[in-house]
Amino acid sequence: MKPLSSLTKSLTTMALSPLVLMSYLVAKNQSIWVFGAWHGHQYADNPRYLFETIASEGSGIQPIWISKSRSVVKAINDDGFRAYYWISPKGIFYSLRASVAVVSHSADDVNPYASYRAKVFKITHGTPMKRMGVDSNASRRSGVSSFFYRNIRERTPQRRSPLIAFVSSELSKQRFESAYAGGKTVVINSGYPRWKGILENRNVLWQVIGKEANLRRGDDYDKIIMYAPTRRASSKFRLRIGSDFAAFVSNANLNGYFVILRPHPSLIVDLESDAAHQLKGMGFLELTCKQLEDINSALHDVDILITDYSSIIYDFCILGRPVFLYAPDLEEYIAEDTGLYAPYGESEPALKIDCLDDVLDEQWIVNATSKAAYFQSLHERGSAMEACSRIVRDIKENI
Repeated sequence: MKPLSSLTKSLTTMALSPLVLMSYLVAKNQSIWVFGAWHGHQYADNPRYLFETIASEGSGIQPIWISKSRSVVKAINDDGFRAYYWISPKGIFYSLRASVAVVSHSADDVNPYASYRAKVFKITHGTPMKRMGVDSNASRRSGVSSFFYRNIRERTPQRRSPLIAFVSSELSKQRFESAYAGGKTVVINSGYPRWKGILENRNVLWQVIGKEANLRRGDDYDKIIMYAPTRRASSKFRLRIGSDFAAFVSNANLNGYFVILRPHPSLIVDLESDAAHQLKGMGFLELTCKQLEDINSALHDVDILITDYSSIIYDFCILGRPVFLYAPDLEEYIAEDTGLYAPYGESEPALKIDCLDDVLDEQWIVNATSKAAYFQSLHERGSAMEACSRIVRDIKENI
């Protein structure tokens, strides 16, 4: 979905700001919890799996999904769950009444104006490699940034600080506590509800391949490599995909791998015309969020994962499979983007590579698998259901 223009955002804020006042006038109901994810445009990530768990248990909580996408609302309703468009009468009513907002990114995942007085609980969307909050390079370069984060930004409807940020490991806890330094957010290592989707879903990606490429597993390919590059801070950045990538896909196909390119929703891919021509007819697909909305649901089908700076590596390692880090723009990224929490490739459950063909080497695969398994034993423990129980308990204790 294209980002809103500055004018559209300003007009939306003016039109919906009265809901902030209304949120002070409407009594809250502690049993009504609203959920949202990815700025209100996706039905995905940790809030989705907690939402479905609560809805299926009959716990006395009324879980309601709030979305800025009418198609998402329809799909959730078709599955038998409650969901409302964010500015529909019922969407506004339940947002005003809700005492809790569960999000993946920020209060903007739901209706930030009508839910202004709901307490925000964030189930983070991954262990960060990239610096965030007051830790980011942009914040550290500015003498007013920490004041801005603590006293101004966190009071806006869209960016109110969460009461609790739930994370998946002690490493993640350390980094989020640093990013939230000086604020009131408490960071809790609860584990992730989305582990359920990663461990239990099967053949999601193969079904997409069947639909989009008319191929079945075993026809020509029986394994999948997913390349999942993430966004950059600069909106001007374009990820170049050239003939070298097409050559890699060709080699991967010869080794029985189908290759998926699934970029971050905010990342713009510049697929060069020569590469686009070469990739036609190969075992290759570029998937958008519309084609694969919840990436976690597809990870069980992935045999090898490649990314640059995405936290997806930490979730994928619970499968004990090889992950590789490939970042041609590393020097530029470190100097000009948000920066990294640790030297690249040293603390992650993945091996750093300089050439994509390295992921096809058996010894590299063995080494990457061992590194993922070691990290898993240290940091990714527990179950999704235990994580859900812990999160619900902690939320109830704080409303």
